[in-house]
Amino acid sequence: MKLATTIILSVFVCASSSAHPSYGLEADSKGNFYFADISKNGRGTVWKLTNSGKLIVLLKDFHAHSVKVDHEDNLWVANGEDHHYLLKVSPSGKMDTVVSTRDFNHFFGGNCTITSNGEVVFGINKQIYRWTSDGPELYSDLKLGWNNMLYGDNLGNVYVNDLELDDGSLFRVKPGGEYQLLASNLIDKSDGYDRHSDIILGVGTDSQGSVYLADMGGRRIIKISEGGKTSDIYTASGPWTPTGVTFHKGIPYILEFTDKLAGPRITLIKSNGESEVFFDYERYKKGSIGAPGSPSKNRGMPVFFSLLVALLMFTAVLIYAKYQVIFRK
Repeated sequence: MKLATTIILSVFVCASSSAHPSYGLEADSKGNFYFADISKNGRGTVWKLTNSGKLIVLLKDFHAHSVKVDHEDNLWVANGEDHHYLLKVSPSGKMDTVVSTRDFNHFFGGNCTITSNGEVVFGINKQIYRWTSDGPELYSDLKLGWNNMLYGDNLGNVYVNDLELDDGSLFRVKPGGEYQLLASNLIDKSDGYDRHSDIILGVGTDSQGSVYLADMGGRRIIKISEGGKTSDIYTASGPWTPTGVTFHKGIPYILEFTDKLAGPRITLIKSNGESEVFFDYERYKKGSIGAPGSPSKNRGMPVFFSLLVALLMFTAVLIYAKYQVIFRK
């Protein structure tokens, strides 16, 4: 009976962690971007997009929903299936295992974050815990209906979603465990509703303290200002759906997947409110796009052919002009 219960619980947790795409997107101080993607290389991939536009596989067959870059540019990322473990990856690429367990009640890698003071916080069994060497310790007495996302900001706060409360709610949990409801009714159900895919997911914060949240139901990024006022800053066109958002040098960058988990792509929002595709995985594979302004595999080819065409046209004009003179004689 105990074995059967363990198997059922394991299947439930794996199914829950796989019910939504990755939402982790972070940038370091040098402009390198890191993002999670559960759709490639077995159980998933953690990617690094360098500031020169090169895409690198950091981890493969690694099931991560989120990533976190700390103030020293270390990358924190957890595997959230079967073997739950948390890695700390230095800027030089050195990897240290911080947590390792097969007991997801001890540490659940499918739903965790790192606070600004280095605490490992994870959600399991409808509550939030911190990991300690002696086992899990309750982080806050906040009770949740359905939580599948945590995000730690640079001020020590942890943001926690609840998909069941009032059509999607978001809480801010302070370092001491005190919590505040920031906003509710965040899931757009106007075009039908699928409780597994129409959810609120990735969170980011700007330097002014505003909170940004991905609403997959409305294919949008919501800005939540102090006082709970909400506004939409971006709406994707189908089949793309925003899952996460981060800020780099004051610019919002949005992680997006399609309905069938194709992609990902990263879209940025310019100062005038217009959006621009910063990176597209499928186009990158074909050599047509890296990071804007960076060299890509075939970027020199269109220039070469343009010059060749211009030279041929110029030659044709000269030949035409020459024969016109001959025919007139």
